Amino acid sequence: MMPSDREEVAEFFREGLDPLLIPFGFHFDSQRLQYRRKSEGGNTNITLSLAGSGIYTIELHLGARHDLTENLIGQITFNTADFSPYSNTISTSMAKLINHPFARYSLSDYTTADQALDELKNFLQTHGLPFLDDTSKPDRIHALLNHNPASANPYVFNQTYRCFRGLAIARYVQSGRVTELYKAYKEQLVELGTNEILGQKFDALYNHLRSVSLN
Repeated sequence: MMPSDREEVAEFFREGLDPLLIPFGFHFDSQRLQYRRKSEGGNTNITLSLAGSGIYTIELHLGARHDLTENLIGQITFNTADFSPYSNTISTSMAKLINHPFARYSLSDYTTADQALDELKNFLQTHGLPFLDDTSKPDRIHALLNHNPASANPYVFNQTYRCFRGLAIARYVQSGRVTELYKAYKEQLVELGTNEILGQKFDALYNHLRSVSLN
């Protein structure tokens, strides 16, 4: 049987993943069950998502944070829940990244836990770490967020805030597409049924980004 205590289950996976992730510069935050590594202008991270009690399930979420983007949008929207010191500019799950709906593992005993650990390590080596390496620079986050502003984006969990994040990071990487993206995302916000107040905050973000100096 697996331990019934969530912290003991988390410790089992930390001990198994440390030898893989620590050499790549990650450190473990036990409060958030998250590995983080500094990147250009922020960090990349891997979160262990444990659910249940007695019999747990585990899956991985991966993210990349650009500090200037997150801090600015937090100030504009006053939404501390979505824009905190730990919020991500792009986020995805293991299931999304490998296009598999069942990339979540049930942990009924140590045998299934060992199997899950092997699967997680294999995923990180083949997909997870290359993805985080790719998203360690702001221009790559910009590319992933803004490659098709008229369509839903697979690298966010909230399409409304994708519009804010996409616009902000486009300005910070000095993309020439800021006005184009503003117009496209304004249409997206209407299609998403965004309320008038949030629409006004999006306008305020655009006006701020037009005036801000990055020199």
